[in-house]
Amino acid sequence: MAAVKRYEVNVERDGDVWLLRVPGVDRSTQARHLGEVEAMARDLIEVMTGEPAEPDAVDLDVRYVVPEDAARLAEQLADLVHRIDELQAEAVRVRGAVANELVVKGQLTYRDAGKLMGVSHQRVQQLVRALRAETA
Repeated sequence: MAAVKRYEVNVERDGDVWLLRVPGVDRSTQARHLGEVEAMARDLIEVMTGEPAEPDAVDLDVRYVVPEDAARLAEQLADLVHRIDELQAEAVRVRGAVANELVVKGQLTYRDAGKLMGVSHQRVQQLVRALRAETA
């Protein structure tokens, strides 16, 4: 099986179109929408190399050039989303611990624990079972 070739594709807005530069073939092409970028890049590579540029033969490393402020904000957003994911995972863990404390140690019914926690009694039961499965 032939090795997969990798091509860098630099994409930036140029008026009403997206300009695609492919240094590996020293050529450029355009796309009207970002959804067309991969197909247009593969077509260009195929025309310039005379070889198939299907996904199993060619790997594209698409890099989007965006304004500096947008890139900085996108990086900040990615950090915030990562922190939110971590906090959500911690909230799930603590919610399970609360359910377990109320039902197992506090001997409350699932319904009463659910009322205190602001969730359904079915959810409390799921949380308690999940915690038991983790510790088993």
